[in-house]
Amino acid sequence: MTRRHLSEYTHIEAELAFITFDDLLSHLEELMCRTIDTVLADPKVAPLIKELNPTFEAPARPFLRMTYEDAIQWLVDHQIPNEEGEPHKFGDDIAEAAERRMTDTIGKPIFLTKFPVEIKAFYMKKVDGDPRVTESVDCLMPGVGEIVGGSMRMDDLEELMGGYKREGIGAEPYYWFTDQRK
Repeated sequence: MTRRHLSEYTHIEAELAFITFDDLLSHLEELMCRTIDTVLADPKVAPLIKELNPTFEAPARPFLRMTYEDAIQWLVDHQIPNEEGEPHKFGDDIAEAAERRMTDTIGKPIFLTKFPVEIKAFYMKKVDGDPRVTESVDCLMPGVGEIVGGSMRMDDLEELMGGYKREGIGAEPYYWFTDQRK
């Protein structure tokens, strides 16, 4: 139980094979928009949505795509400090309040991408040409905050085994995950 999460919700953990990072972003956008469109088209549910949130509108496509590094610069430019009251810098985990302020100010859904390796899970694939960052995404929705997160997974077995070691995790309990990389 947290103030950011519902106590009951449906969680989808999907794995898609043979796609690119751009395919992942397109898939997530389609999934979210189609779900919202379906709910708003339902004659029983739509009136309830309007009653509970009269100003709700389905998000417009395409969603804005912004890198983590660009978000850090946006926060610096708008003088929004990190949790220590200092200007944001590369490597900071962007706090919920700063993330929400940025998203609400921009006023449209944002795919925030390419987070630093140090603040993401060890199994996330690094960006070709920039090993400092991962092929990862958080979808930020105005008035809500983060609603979806995802990433590409490492596909190099040796790199994955090194990740287990670096994190102090035995590979044995994750044989099924390791086998997928084989």
